[in-house]
Amino acid sequence: MGKEHAEHLVAALKEDYEVEMDWEGTKYCGVTIDWDYKKREVYISMPGYVKKACVRFEHEMLRRIQDSPHQHTLPTYGAKIQYAKEADTSRSLDKEEKRYIQKVISTFLHYGRAIDGTMLPALSVLASDQACPMEETLNKTAQFLDYAASHTDTIITYKASDLVLATHSDVSYLSESKARSRS
Repeated sequence: MGKEHAEHLVAALKEDYEVEMDWEGTKYCGVTIDWDYKKREVYISMPGYVKKACVRFEHEMLRRIQDSPHQHTLPTYGAKIQYAKEADTSRSLDKEEKRYIQKVISTFLHYGRAIDGTMLPALSVLASDQACPMEETLNKTAQFLDYAASHTDTIITYKASDLVLATHSDVSYLSESKARSRS
């Protein structure tokens, strides 16, 4: 409450960190905040973040849009039991390829949490696989980067409202390795 308290916080932070101040509230931790007070809306985004990440990982922009951030398990229609995928027997990745996957995950995790939550399930799968990555993990990473390159500048709009927000999450069956499900 009040500017003097904010200045006290800034002074305390400057003792241990390099701090930049934005008194108009247009940036926070790399997130661009665009306020529209008349409409009672705020737009958050990270313009250019995904494009810079794709350049960093030398991932070419696609001619064809990828709308799925991760692979899905094809159902066996008519079967009474849906079986899990067989264990991955492709080649193990070397240290450099493993580090590449870890860099992709860490680069997009902040963006996924802050701006584009549709990336989080795919990042979770990649994070689970990266401990013992196989060639298939590299293919999953490529599909994720295709998705990211297809959806570069996501913007979230928050509108002031008297409604109470209630959310739900999708649940999937046999979408994880070892016949695990996700909710």
